[in-house]
Amino acid sequence: MGDFMETISPVLTITSQAMERILESAGNAGGKEQMGLMASPKKVEEITDFSVLQSIATSCHAEASPAAVKECAETLSSRQLIPRGIWHSHGHMNVFHSVTDHETMARLLPAMAPWNFIRPHPHILSPSITGTDSAVLPLLDGTTMKFHLRGAAFPDSEATEMIEWAKITHTFDRKYADPHAVIGPNRLNLSGGGVAISLEFQEGAGLFCKTEDTSPLRSATTYSLVVNERGSSCAECVIIHDIDGFSFTDRKPCAIRVIGKSHGSI
Repeated sequence: MGDFMETISPVLTITSQAMERILESAGNAGGKEQMGLMASPKKVEEITDFSVLQSIATSCHAEASPAAVKECAETLSSRQLIPRGIWHSHGHMNVFHSVTDHETMARLLPAMAPWNFIRPHPHILSPSITGTDSAVLPLLDGTTMKFHLRGAAFPDSEATEMIEWAKITHTFDRKYADPHAVIGPNRLNLSGGGVAISLEFQEGAGLFCKTEDTSPLRSATTYSLVVNERGSSCAECVIIHDIDGFSFTDRKPCAIRVIGKSHGSI
């Protein structure tokens, strides 16, 4: 999350409440290992919540089934949260990432990339008319809103009447900085990058809109947090780069930043 270039120096940012609850859960496990997912609301950088996976656990091992991971992710989604990474406890042992931990990271963390992809900030934010019946608006997150007019459907057919913008008006002003789209009666107003476009269309026409990921480069940072019942912790991350459909990963250690007011000692 955050700025695209922050992936160069990754930091696991977590609220003090979430961290304390993870440590409390690890302490209550009675020396057995434990594992779960870390989460936050979409577009929120810091990890704010966590879940515990149903797993087979011993003092040196914890294993959860793919079905348990899927169910946990769906539960988080129902609460408007997205998975940001995994956490697990080493019980009485010191905190570190073992070979098994790295294998688990390689297996689970890339699957969380679609929730966490960020894109380079677009250089051009101004809307543009791409056809007699279409227009686009680049967004700050690197995606693009695409608009398309559709005429009335022919009887007993999926074909529609040809239609085009009835009137087009341009305005240039620096106050139109960030992208905005407003749909009114028979009118579409688009603005951004110092440009405003007003597109009128005839009554009865249909206006369709969809957001597409048109960026050739996407990057997602996902995290692995290891704790123990003594309150120690360490973290690593897996950065997933996607370039025109080809993906590669980069694993590296990362710092932990706990933010917010502490709610007491564990």
